[in-house]
Amino acid sequence: MSPAVVEFMEDLATDVAKQHAFSEAPAQYLAASRLSEQERQAVLSGDAEQVRSMMADHTSVKEQPDAHIIIIYAPDEEN
Repeated sequence: MSPAVVEFMEDLATDVAKQHAFSEAPAQYLAASRLSEQERQAVLSGDAEQVRSMMADHTSVKEQPDAHIIIIYAPDEEN
């Protein structure tokens, strides 16, 4: 897997605008990313174990079977 998945997840975890865009249209948001098709499918699947496994190849992230990935974003003020 490419290091792009780490960059993608870090950006998504820290950028509220990107979180909102992803939550509104995940497939379209991913289509515009640098992720491979396999990486996109892993993210869309919501399978944290799969995503964690890809990230472990390129970071100090280590697989932990009972761990969860949670993305929190601030909703629009209009809603």
